[in-house]
Amino acid sequence: MRQTLSRLVQLTPDPYHLVYVTENLRVPPFAKLQIGTPEELTARSTAMMRLLAMSWQLQFQTLQKTQIELFDVFSQVQRSSTRERAQEQHDELRKIAVGDPDVLRAKLKDKNPLLQLAAIEVIHNRRVPLEKELLSCLTAPHAMVRESARHALVRLARGVDFGPKAGCTAAQCRQAMRRWEAWIARQQESADETPSGPAGDAIDPAVARAATELLQAAGVKETEVLQRLREADEPHGSLVLLLAIPDLKGTRQLKARQALTDRLNKLDADELSKRLTDEDAEMRRAALAAAALKRDRSFIPEALRLLEDGDIGVSQAARAALKAVAGQDFGPPATATPSERVIALGRWYQWWSRNSPR
Repeated sequence: MRQTLSRLVQLTPDPYHLVYVTENLRVPPFAKLQIGTPEELTARSTAMMRLLAMSWQLQFQTLQKTQIELFDVFSQVQRSSTRERAQEQHDELRKIAVGDPDVLRAKLKDKNPLLQLAAIEVIHNRRVPLEKELLSCLTAPHAMVRESARHALVRLARGVDFGPKAGCTAAQCRQAMRRWEAWIARQQESADETPSGPAGDAIDPAVARAATELLQAAGVKETEVLQRLREADEPHGSLVLLLAIPDLKGTRQLKARQALTDRLNKLDADELSKRLTDEDAEMRRAALAAAALKRDRSFIPEALRLLEDGDIGVSQAARAALKAVAGQDFGPPATATPSERVIALGRWYQWWSRNSPR
């Protein structure tokens, strides 16, 4: 019996067995009679120790379960909070995409670099005249914001680029800022000197009528109008095409661009060089296409400069012109990153240093 009791308290997984032993094997410390045997005392002691161990294990399991439940609750709250923040950020980006100049101006000062980049991208694509506001982004702590602001300024300046380039020193950065400020001031002075009046007053009525005729023409009629514009005197034909091209779509726009290129291809080298520095990106693009048809190496220095044009269409036309003359293609593709563009430019300039006339 005593051996059975000893094995019971050592092996039983049931705490009630242990409670029974500790409650029924009571040995009064000062009793003169019926003192428990050593085996009974050992069994009772073992039972009490196992009960204590079980209670600690139960408390640990309860604590562990509570911690797991708390972690689950915290995770759910965190996910919910993250979704809310993501939705808020998505809403902010949508506001920026359709925002007016005041909205874009405010987001350029936002502490969130993602919102700054979004605002700069909209200004770049829509050519919103916020040059002064973009200047402050040239000293932003994030390199991507600084580089994006510079490219937006270059696009607004129609290819003019005062930097600062990536990795420049603080002194070079300040110098670039002063050049941009001076350029913006000159543009403002020019705008102030221009007589005020309706926007349409600056367009020759004959050019406006011819552009409207081209926009409304279709089929054979469109072909006839384009042929007349190819043969029209300069600058009337070019001005009509430049006015109409932005409002044409798809193949109609491609035909009008080809007509403008055909016109410029008839110009001599000096006149065509002037078109390569025109303020209108569409004119620079067409001049590059005409230069590619001529395969004249005298245009290479200007084409190299236009590889860095802020208008992606112009920079790709410059690449095509260089490819036509060189018989090689060093890029950069339209989707190139800033570092890839730098590498491509270096390869083109290296090629020209080996092949330029001494």
